Amino acid sequence: MSIERFESVPKNNFTNEEFVERIRHLTTWPVRMLLPMPEGDKWVDTGGGVDKLLAGDDNVRIVDKPQHPLGMKPYWHLNPIIDLFGTLKKKRVLDIGCGVGYVSALAARKGATVVATEMHDQNIERAKIVLDSFKLNSSSSVVKSDMQTMTHEEMGTFDVVLFLGTIYHCEHPQDVLERVSKMSDIMVIDGRMATDEQVNERIGDLEFFVDEYDDQTQYSSIRRVGGGILRKPTRKTLWKMLKNVGYNSIHQTMPYDGMASQFQTEGFLQFVAKKRANLRDFSEV
Repeated sequence: MSIERFESVPKNNFTNEEFVERIRHLTTWPVRMLLPMPEGDKWVDTGGGVDKLLAGDDNVRIVDKPQHPLGMKPYWHLNPIIDLFGTLKKKRVLDIGCGVGYVSALAARKGATVVATEMHDQNIERAKIVLDSFKLNSSSSVVKSDMQTMTHEEMGTFDVVLFLGTIYHCEHPQDVLERVSKMSDIMVIDGRMATDEQVNERIGDLEFFVDEYDDQTQYSSIRRVGGGILRKPTRKTLWKMLKNVGYNSIHQTMPYDGMASQFQTEGFLQFVAKKRANLRDFSEV
């Protein structure tokens, strides 16, 4: 499979009106973003969000500069690796299934060189807009690539791989993790986990909850439009899969207090997985 790389287009090549039209053309955004406009000090609220996908909500607005444009706790996905490395400057980061490019932009703003991958054309365009808006063109790129078929030979190696909110979209998650493990010795992975009561598929000692979904008639908190297969591993299964591909140090991290209830029920979990034993350990939660 050949990958397709996209050159960023600086936002200052657009007027404010053209910039807003680009955003409006891509509604409804699966993740609500606040983006600076090319001219002046106004910002664009893209609208959307997970509760608006089905409704097709077009809520694009012009707003004043927000006090916290990236949210109150924007770096929770990245804090474990910032703690590990001390800095993201000059680190190579691969963001698999980047969505609208939010976390990619955060990593690039912290000084990382980021390759963001996506397979959906609309999200590729959204990610380009987000990276352009924060003037991250020189330190980031967007690649069209299917996480279920990408290889180390195509992508190269990285200091860390971000595998956020995507594992349950993989038809063969163990195979995907095997390929991704060759790209980096460190992985941050999170997603929605199945409970023991939900398990309806067993592959050897791996357990999953498998369901088909169609976003036209059914919507859960997964952030994807178009329908497909949902294959959620149990916490124990994700742990085993990571161990199977060589990550011998795996720690669960607590992003912030607002997620505590989901962590307690194992509805949503985040792990940092490492191969190299000489790296400083995290405190396990």
